[in-house]
Formats: sequence, C-alpha cells, structure tokens
Amino acid sequence: MEQWYVLYSKPRKEFRLRDELTQKGIQVYLPTCPPKGRQKAPQPLFFRYLFARLDMEQATTQIVRWLPGLTCFVMFGDDYATVPDQVVSYIRRRAAEMAQREAEPFHRGQRVRITGNHPLAQLDAVFDRNLSSGARAHVLVETLGRLVRCEIDLDMLEAVAPVH
Repeated sequence: MEQWYVLYSKPRKEFRLRDELTQKGIQVYLPTCPPKGRQKAPQPLFFRYLFARLDMEQATTQIVRWLPGLTCFVMFGDDYATVPDQVVSYIRRRAAEMAQREAEPFHRGQRVRITGNHPLAQLDAVFDRNLSSGARAHVLVETLGRLVRCEIDLDMLEAVAPVH
C-alpha cells in the first residue's frame, strides 16, 4: 500500500532529490515557501525534509535508497516515518495560501498601518500597489488634507481591521 514517507536530504539538495525521484516516476512533494528579501527562488518549508509516496513492499525503496542528495529515510526506531494523506494535503493547501498571500499581501485600496522603526510608524495609510522589486510598495498617507504617495518596505505594513 502506498503511503507518504519522510525523506531526509543532504544539505541544500532538496530540489535535486525531488527531481531525481520525479525522474524515477515516484510521486514526491517538497513544500516550499516564497522567496524573502534578496532570495530569487522559493525555499524549502522544512529544510532537508521532503515526502515521497511509496509502497515499501515493492522494490521501489531499493531504487530510492541510493539517490544523489538522499541522506536517509526518517525512522522512529525500526519504523519508517509516514505521514497521512490528509496531513500532506493540508500542508499543500497552506503552502499555496502562503504563496498567494506573499504574492499579493494587500489589495489596492486596503487600509494598512505603518509599523516598525519608520518615521511614519503608527500612521494609517491606503495600500496603492506593489513595486516591481516585490519588497516595497506605494501607499497613500494623508498629509495636510491630501493623500501623498510614499514608498515603503512591505514588511513595515500590516493590515488594519475594517471598522464596523
């Protein structure tokens, strides 16, 4: 019976191991989170860990055991670590939500508050748009009775709960 098994990769070899398993026709899942700051590519959500769907009663494990990038199967005593389908589905769903939220953390016209060590900290603003860098955005701040566009780091913004 096929189950999700937990694999432990060599440092920074998660993507290579995923690709090797995929080439062998094995279903594999490497949860990732969106790049932060200067990173250009997604990063593993669980460093060095990924999931492979295998039937341990078949010879597939012999194929998997000696792969570039694989350190070992995660085990608890003499038992392989398995993860229920529902847990893998949940991780997939949450990772997708996280990626969507990172891609567009705020929508145009949304009320936000400036936080952190910024000269305008604690002021409310209106989110205008993300900038091409992905780390900064334009917000509109009310000053002298008019809205003024400011450029600010996304990590210095938080959503303001709507007033009811």
